[in-house]
Amino acid sequence: MADVTKMSFQAWLNFTFDNPIVDPPQFHLGTLVGDPEILINYCTRLFADPVRLTQSYTHQQCEQSWWLIPGVDGYLGALGVKSIPFQTKRSCIQSFYVLFDKLFSHDPMGSSCFMWWERLLEGDWEGNGEFVRDDLQVCSEIVNGLQNILKLESEECRKSALHGLAEFADYVDPKCVSEIIDNFLVDARDVSLELQEYAKRVLMGDVL
Repeated sequence: MADVTKMSFQAWLNFTFDNPIVDPPQFHLGTLVGDPEILINYCTRLFADPVRLTQSYTHQQCEQSWWLIPGVDGYLGALGVKSIPFQTKRSCIQSFYVLFDKLFSHDPMGSSCFMWWERLLEGDWEGNGEFVRDDLQVCSEIVNGLQNILKLESEECRKSALHGLAEFADYVDPKCVSEIIDNFLVDARDVSLELQEYAKRVLMGDVL
């Protein structure tokens, strides 16, 4: 068991990214614990400069770790912890845009970009039963962020955002999600036909 928030930020980065490649992916010290607010602040700092901060690790290491960060046992389950001030959570969620713009728009890190939201939804830090999906404020802020990510030029990021809207539609006002997608389709001059079709499927609830 590792308390990741007793580490310095650089030690935390090393713990997170400097791992052997294993299947299935996992952090090399197993069960993680720690102060969830410190953890969220570490994540926000990482997402604000994801390329430079991870340049000393191999691509395989990065791909593995980006897959783990939003997972059920990953760091971002801390967004569901009720004791953390919402502004701290909001800053982290807003930094997702920077992460997608600076990193995933150039390198989706395998399926990490596309699956980010589906994995985030089930996040539950330390298995305490405080799921990300159960915090309405957090879910609403995530949906706001997805609207912004849809404006990126990257097809991978846009498809990820649409996938995220499909995943979070059951946890926010569905009219809000529909309106975001409708607006996306109205201004779809530079959007591929494939992505337009995917957006329409999200509107119809036809995306697993």
